[in-house]
Amino acid sequence: MFRIFLILIIIIPLYLASSLSAESLEFIDNKYWSFTTDAAFSSDTSIFVTFKTGITEMVLGINEQLFIDKELFLEGNVLALEKIGDVLYVLTRYEGLFIIKNGKEGFDTVGKIEVPRESYIMSACESNIVVGNKNKLYLFRINSASELALIDSLHFIQAITYAEFNSRKLFITLADTIMKQFNLTEGEVLESGIEYKVPLNPEFFAIQNNNLFISNIIDGLNYFELTQNASEFKCKVSTPEKFFSSLAIASDFIALSLLDQGVEVYETDKICGGEPLFYYENMKNSQKVIFDASKLGLVNNEMGFEFLRFDVRKGLLQAGEFIPETSILDAEVIDNYVVVAAGRYGMPILETTSKGVREVSIYQPGGYVRDIYIHENKAYITVEGVGISVVSLENTEHPGLEYNLDYENPFAVASNGEVIAFSAHGSDQIRFAKASSMHYLEGNEYTQDFDIEGFAREILIMGDYCYASCDRGGLYIFDISNPDVIAYARRYKTAGYTRGLAIEDSTLYLACGEAGVAVLNIANPMRIKEVANIKILLASDVSVSGNYLAASSDNEGCFLYDISNKSEPVFLAKYQNSGLASKISIQNQLVFMVDQYSIYILKISP
Repeated sequence: MFRIFLILIIIIPLYLASSLSAESLEFIDNKYWSFTTDAAFSSDTSIFVTFKTGITEMVLGINEQLFIDKELFLEGNVLALEKIGDVLYVLTRYEGLFIIKNGKEGFDTVGKIEVPRESYIMSACESNIVVGNKNKLYLFRINSASELALIDSLHFIQAITYAEFNSRKLFITLADTIMKQFNLTEGEVLESGIEYKVPLNPEFFAIQNNNLFISNIIDGLNYFELTQNASEFKCKVSTPEKFFSSLAIASDFIALSLLDQGVEVYETDKICGGEPLFYYENMKNSQKVIFDASKLGLVNNEMGFEFLRFDVRKGLLQAGEFIPETSILDAEVIDNYVVVAAGRYGMPILETTSKGVREVSIYQPGGYVRDIYIHENKAYITVEGVGISVVSLENTEHPGLEYNLDYENPFAVASNGEVIAFSAHGSDQIRFAKASSMHYLEGNEYTQDFDIEGFAREILIMGDYCYASCDRGGLYIFDISNPDVIAYARRYKTAGYTRGLAIEDSTLYLACGEAGVAVLNIANPMRIKEVANIKILLASDVSVSGNYLAASSDNEGCFLYDISNKSEPVFLAKYQNSGLASKISIQNQLVFMVDQYSIYILKISP
């Protein structure tokens, strides 16, 4: 019996390495990009926005563009922001809670408070702040502009999903469909109050008077009326096409941000059965919405912050936006190189050596690089604003464009050199083109297109078949043995929303979100058999190499398994990163994990 260690080969902050167990993934270095986390309005024309590395105040100029007025860099991975008067409370994952005074000449750090490690929850009322992680909340009294005093704490067995002050009442949602109300007494103690039953996996909620609005991505928006002893369900706002990510209430209106679709505004007293009063489409994945009587802001981890004016007569009008440097969306490995889809930054190529990583070149296609597929020294990349680009990697220091296929809003791509399969963001189709005719295609001259349920998040070609992971639609399989006549083969429906996939020999591994990783025998693609399921919460991607399987999770980082026996995968090690792990790749003894703003390179060592 031997132990497995995962060691990251490249210079790190020591706080990450200090929490590793004997069997672990040790961080050594990473490649860093910016990441937007939270926002709060400062005035009618200025906004505070936090990023992974600090806080900035942006002002709306006369040209309707946001520009940076002042900024402050902070350590510890900035997560959340609360504003009380001219004092800002900035929560970090590893360095505690910073107290920052907002002055005319700049930001001034006037205090720093220790809080539970890896805290991500924060809410404030006029004289108190609550901060916590998934099992513990601390209540602080605001003694002065630079001092907080710990006065009470709460501990839970169940995971906390959200907490919010409403006047002197603190409402907390737990993962087991429970909302607990605590009353802040005159003696400044959190006294347990009413317990309410709420929908599964509550993610965001807002309370106005006795009205409770709860949203999550899968279940939509649920509206309850709170009484003295119970919660009375009123209605649900949900359709298969809408995935609500956040909500906020201002006056008589409620704003709902939608994944990849924008934001809707409803009148709160007409939300049951009513249509949205206004809709603003931005096609950006907004993780949080902030809202007051005259303006609305959308926080997007990848795309920055968008500022909207709100007028009851005119609706929502864009006032300005701020876009940080970039984000990371995908990474593929070829020999000793990592090829990265880095949004607006383009396609950097990194070389991995025993001493670390170095950027050897960057290909900039003139648009937003989202997905990469490598086949025989060629990178097939999806580029928003450009289409599908085929880039030669024969010389990694000078990658060169071979040709483009004009295609609107591309998302995923794959190729075997003869056939190119691709999808569009949010589209319910997958399309195929012959690689030999790519030079001559214009507009919608494609070999064939097929309707699917959901949209193809990842595509992989192996042998005579193309496999597409189509979120709620499951796994789609197409016969591509004849590039001139592509044929639909079959569909395999799974539990959960399918995301990443990997194939080795006659086994397909499928990341299925909450349903973990499905291990499927595809020796005969017409008779697929599930031989095992790996229980990983919110599995986002999977990769295999030899007897190793690496899987990423939205919340839990990287998992490593021994799959020498396909029907009984054995857990070996885990590495917990600080962001949302979305892509993973394994080659030889290295694991490459992407989490929106970093690439982690992990070494497997016996």
